[in-house]
Amino acid sequence: MKKIILVFFILLGMLTAAGHCAAETIKVGGYYFPPFVDKNDKNQYIGLAIDLIKEMNSFQDKFHFQFVPTSPKRRYSAFEQKEFDLIMFEDLAWGWKNKELAASKVILQGGEVYITKAEPFKDQSYFDSLKDKSFAVILGYHYGFAGFNADEKFLKKNFKIKLNTAHSSNIKVILSGRTDISVVSLSLI
Repeated sequence: MKKIILVFFILLGMLTAAGHCAAETIKVGGYYFPPFVDKNDKNQYIGLAIDLIKEMNSFQDKFHFQFVPTSPKRRYSAFEQKEFDLIMFEDLAWGWKNKELAASKVILQGGEVYITKAEPFKDQSYFDSLKDKSFAVILGYHYGFAGFNADEKFLKKNFKIKLNTAHSSNIKVILSGRTDISVVSLSLI
């Protein structure tokens, strides 16, 4: 009987130790920002951030990284409410400077380009003055022409602006001639 009890306690100890070694879950916030976070035809999240999360989970077992969707506009309050622990492909200038957080060094450079519908009278000088031009942009994103202020009221007060939720919508309004300029990330192009 002593041997069975001893084996039971040894097994119980092993299971308890194994339970302590379970991977810690790290919630990774993300929002629609192709090619980093996008959706496929089946409405599943895809993109570079999703691929990176899968890779981080595949080569180690100390942490389990889990994608948590949010929106560009809501990402700050979601972070403060601890709905996620980490967010990738952000810039401190996009509203993170006064938040209590730790940022990694920059590992990926990017940028944005201003686009317009090609017409015979337009060349690169068309973008020299943005005054009196209309914009189609993504709600919650930060843009240099607005001093990186993403506040909806500020944008509507100071610019002729259409706020959309998809880059494809912005490109469509440019091609239709209903808006003068949109801003698209180089990584999307």
